[in-house]
Amino acid sequence: MKKIITAIGDKYLNERLKKENFKILGKDIQYLEGIFEQLEVQEDVDVIIISTKLVKDNKYKEIIYKINLINKNIKIIFIIERKSNRLIKFLKDRRIKYYFNLNNSNIKYLINYLNIKNIKLNKKIKLKRYKKGKNKISQVVTITGPNGVGKTTFISILIRIKQDKILIIDLDKSKNSLHILYKVNKNKYQNKNNLIKINNNIDLLLYSNIQNNKNINKIINRYKFQYRYIIVDVDSYIKNSKIRRVLQNSNEIIFMTEGNLLQLKKSKNLLEFYLNNWNINKNKMRILLNKKNKNTIQTKIIKDTLYEINFLGEINFNHNYDNLINSKLRNLKLNPKIIKEYKKIINKL
Repeated sequence: MKKIITAIGDKYLNERLKKENFKILGKDIQYLEGIFEQLEVQEDVDVIIISTKLVKDNKYKEIIYKINLINKNIKIIFIIERKSNRLIKFLKDRRIKYYFNLNNSNIKYLINYLNIKNIKLNKKIKLKRYKKGKNKISQVVTITGPNGVGKTTFISILIRIKQDKILIIDLDKSKNSLHILYKVNKNKYQNKNNLIKINNNIDLLLYSNIQNNKNINKIINRYKFQYRYIIVDVDSYIKNSKIRRVLQNSNEIIFMTEGNLLQLKKSKNLLEFYLNNWNINKNKMRILLNKKNKNTIQTKIIKDTLYEINFLGEINFNHNYDNLINSKLRNLKLNPKIIKEYKKIINKL
């Protein structure tokens, strides 16, 4: 029995297919993002039927690619509301079935087609081809390291200097410091996608909003085309399966540490677990030394201790950080020395 999602903006087809021998997952979806919300909870889907009236700005490539990322075995069928030769050619080239306005006759053809046992899958849109133009896939950067090394402060200053469209995902469930830093009441100011708007470029997704969803990578895939960077703040709790999934699928992993014996020992143990137990790719990890001062252990010793992982850079201890945190990083200008240090790091990402 085929499992089907309808996104037509009209419940008629949804109800009609229920009368046939198909398993219809949920009610008819009325808006495009609802498809990805449904796919987060329904892993086993065979067919998605989408009306072109839900698609804005001709973002067909983006929609197909995002669905393929979640489940490459889903067959996509479009219902064309307005005839377009360009759209028809695009769909034909990718083996995507389409029907014009759903009258009784077309619905019968659609039902007959859905009854075919082995429906041909859509031709995949290649990543390389899709990356041309304005829409690029987000760079997923995860910030990790032992508790207390300054990950949250680092992220907050980084995004202030970077000035790109950025989504921060806070997976540090032990602290959830970001909502304190940005004066966010996590029970309020959330839109239907559970995003909290920090400013025009920055959105925040808190752990408390996503803890019921087991597959964090589905959430990341959902937002991959809306942001230039997705930055994930994780804690060092090794039993959190979400953290493992994020680390395995990140483009960059910044591992923060401090140059004292206590934090260095914690860092070594955590890194050892990542490499040996979780099989995290060493080549995408980079060490960032934070709060460097005159008493800090030599950089060479730190590199040797931490499995000779590539060194990203260092940030000097600066009393201005306390002022920045206390002012919630909004009211004070950044010290030029801080900006210079961060730009060196940003240029390497």
